[in-house]
Amino acid sequence: MNGLDSARAVADAVLFEGYLLYPYRASAAKNRVRWQWGVLMPEDVAAADPSERSWCRTDVVVDGRPTALTLRMRFLQVQVRTVERAVDGGFARVPELDVDGARHTSWDEAREHELAVPVDLAPGEQEVVLEVPGGTDVEMLTRPDGQVVGRLVRTRRPLRPAVMVRVERPVS
Repeated sequence: MNGLDSARAVADAVLFEGYLLYPYRASAAKNRVRWQWGVLMPEDVAAADPSERSWCRTDVVVDGRPTALTLRMRFLQVQVRTVERAVDGGFARVPELDVDGARHTSWDEAREHELAVPVDLAPGEQEVVLEVPGGTDVEMLTRPDGQVVGRLVRTRRPLRPAVMVRVERPVS
């Protein structure tokens, strides 16, 4: 394992801590309160709840004198999963649906993203604004005979994360 692979393994542990490393069920008492490292909320949400943050800070020391750098911004985008039962040629939202022994529940999920952020290392400040589209995905729930009994609808809101970079060169 090289240095980048080792760093990615640590980053994965932090990114997915509290999300994928444990068996999560909406009904489990431990999952009634969210607490994860690095969760950022819109400014209005953070202003209303002092336990939330709308920004984070990372300091990086770069050896040598490169003129450019590419940062990797990795994050999870929340998506709301709703369960719908097939009824009368349409669908109706339900809290949960059992399909041949598999229980499907409404729940907040996440979609992983990794974005490249090019940075000019000239001294000074710069802002890079990224666009992450929202969207809706639909997964049909069928029985082995092909009968549609419901669907899962996953909805994500668009995001506009911004990276503020301040470059300072040491005096030599």
